[in-house]
Amino acid sequence: MIEPKKKKITTRRVPRRTTNGAISVKRRLNEETPHIINLKKPIINHLELSNNQASVIPAKLAFKKSSAASHLYKKLSITFIVLAIIILSVVGYFALVRLDIKVVPKVLPIAAKASFTIYDRPDNYTLPAGSILGLVREMDIEYKGTTPASDEKVIGAEVSGKVTIINKYIKDQPLVATTRLLTSTNQLLRLKDSVVVPAGGSIEANVYGDSTDPSFTLADSKLTIPGLWAGLQDKIYAEAKAGEVSYREKKQATVTQSDLDQAVATAKKALLDKAAADIETTYAAYDEKLYQLDDQSIAFSFDAKPGDQKAEVNITMSAKVIVVAFKKDSLANLNQTTLESAVGQGQSIVEDSSTTPSFKIISADTKQNIANVELDVDGSSSALSPEDLVDRQKIVGLNDDQIKNYLNSLPNIESYELHFSPSFIKIAPQLVDRISVTIK
Repeated sequence: MIEPKKKKITTRRVPRRTTNGAISVKRRLNEETPHIINLKKPIINHLELSNNQASVIPAKLAFKKSSAASHLYKKLSITFIVLAIIILSVVGYFALVRLDIKVVPKVLPIAAKASFTIYDRPDNYTLPAGSILGLVREMDIEYKGTTPASDEKVIGAEVSGKVTIINKYIKDQPLVATTRLLTSTNQLLRLKDSVVVPAGGSIEANVYGDSTDPSFTLADSKLTIPGLWAGLQDKIYAEAKAGEVSYREKKQATVTQSDLDQAVATAKKALLDKAAADIETTYAAYDEKLYQLDDQSIAFSFDAKPGDQKAEVNITMSAKVIVVAFKKDSLANLNQTTLESAVGQGQSIVEDSSTTPSFKIISADTKQNIANVELDVDGSSSALSPEDLVDRQKIVGLNDDQIKNYLNSLPNIESYELHFSPSFIKIAPQLVDRISVTIK
């Protein structure tokens, strides 16, 4: 076996430290010394240092360490200050930022209905639940009236009207039909019928004109009677007032079915009006009196039929009227409970907003003397609690426009005001407790 050739190592003695401070160093010289560094020892030990270098390098290292420590402290200080500012800002935000919302609730109309039964019984009668004592009767009513015919056609025209004939003579003066009457402007009229004017008196007489001029007009006038002896014309004469004699179209009226229907409707209303007056007097002890026609009992007749040429239709109608009467205090607080049943969730009745209730007969049995009546009452409601108006949780973190959009979408808010604190922060707080809602 051939042994490997060993490397030749040459050494040089380094003089030891002398009394004058010199250091004796023993150095190994080897051109092929491997670059091996002991990491546990300072790298400085592997360098060739002069006496001056050996004293300067530790000082530099100390300066670098001091500079690095100072820089680190500065960074930590800045970081701490920034964090402190952020924390204080967050604390200040949660402590100081507020949003106060003032709302005006919308007043909503409500309508409610309820029904109850009325028994016409003695005072000691035991009533079923939901019923009261009252009066259930019927009464007979009759009506006679006239309705004009509506279908009119123009069949001609005439100048006609009325004048007053005055007789200041000592004898009665007869005047025949067609007697002429002349105005100061030579407008000619004629008597339509024969008349007798009493001595010292006057009468009204119908007149007509010889012409049918649509432009005919007559002011206040004194008309002479040319057919009389001249000595009587200043004692027997006629007077006309403006508008009493004028141009008129002659019309022919014809009865239609709609005229008959209108006559029936008019007669029914007249029956009820007449019944109301009678009921008010007969049943004055009751403060609420209802009545309606019994349609099964209505009977009527006309003096004309469709197509008859008549100016008017005469009708006769009879019927029975159902009367239901009671005292309102028998209902106790039915009005209020009826309204309360119609109020929506989160709403309350606005005090004194209810109107006077109205009543209507649903059904009535005048043989058994029992009637069912409906009560109608109107009122107003409004949300009286802020929690019923606004969900504060939905406002958290919203900006000004988002808050307004949310509030505008709520159906029960009439108007509102937003008050941010501080005023320059237009964002709702992140905490619900920092948001308040009050009712104006």
